[in-house]
Amino acid sequence: MENIKFYKYHGTANDFIMIEDRDKSIEKLLTQDMIATWCSRKFSVGADGLILLQEDKKSDFYMKYYNSDGNESSMCGNGGRCISQFAYDQEWIAGRSMQFMAVDGLHRAIIDEEKVYLSMISVPSVSRDGKAYVMNTGSPHYVRFDNLQEIDIDQEGKTIRYNSTYNSEGINVNIAEIKKNLVSMQTYERGVEAETFSCGTGTVAVAISSLLDTNQPNGQYEVKISTKGGQLSVRCKKHEDAFVDIYLIGPSVRVFEGILFFSKDSIALL
Repeated sequence: MENIKFYKYHGTANDFIMIEDRDKSIEKLLTQDMIATWCSRKFSVGADGLILLQEDKKSDFYMKYYNSDGNESSMCGNGGRCISQFAYDQEWIAGRSMQFMAVDGLHRAIIDEEKVYLSMISVPSVSRDGKAYVMNTGSPHYVRFDNLQEIDIDQEGKTIRYNSTYNSEGINVNIAEIKKNLVSMQTYERGVEAETFSCGTGTVAVAISSLLDTNQPNGQYEVKISTKGGQLSVRCKKHEDAFVDIYLIGPSVRVFEGILFFSKDSIALL
């Protein structure tokens, strides 16, 4: 029987199982079924994903992210904010500023009181699919503006995610609505295959799309985004259809901790 210490964090209700894996020994024990079971809300801890905090030779740490289906996945923005807070809480870094590697490259983070500022990859171009905007913000995203009260995000998201264009690789689907100075959004996440209350890379994609959709001139912007899990902000610099100096800003909360006991035949939670 093995046991693993875990911590539960969330960033605007996008929640994660966090595990210290300094020597990468835990990574070798994990299986897809094991991760999927731990992320199941009815059978175990429950989460949108699992993140391993690992040593990295070129930065303060490495972020290894798995979706709730147990598959290793592309960048998770809210997960990046949460692992930064986790690394700070666990005293992996001396101060409030850090840099870490993830699947999409190097990220920088700053812990500032109740918010985490996380640098995101640049977005050199944005394509169109009808009225929708399509881009890679660390993960692939589809963004369309519509009336949120008339949308069933699970049904709409599933239809788009599994259509002939996106079925093979999958895509995260965001439906957003602009009202005055606030942008509201809902997200259907691939790998979770359902709505999540917040999505960090999706928030970045929606912020960029809102600037394009409202024909904003080149310049520096901060866009406030309302998700079901709370409010996030995105800072970025726009130059034509390219976006640089992107930061995802919002809270990261430690919820609880515990121990996972498991063997090849069973998994339990204490």
